[in-house]
Amino acid sequence: MRNKVEVFDNITDISQALWGVYGMGKLATLSGASVDWYYLGFEESFRQEVCK
Repeated sequence: MRNKVEVFDNITDISQALWGVYGMGKLATLSGASVDWYYLGFEESFRQEVCK
């Protein structure tokens, strides 16, 4: 199988960020129960480019 041209050759874009947090713990109210927390964030900053 061959990749198409320009499929995986993107350059790094520092104006975008994807980040996440994960946590887990046991529930005291239910025996043997646990909970998982996920949070994903996406940030995109807009840069103004000045043409000279």
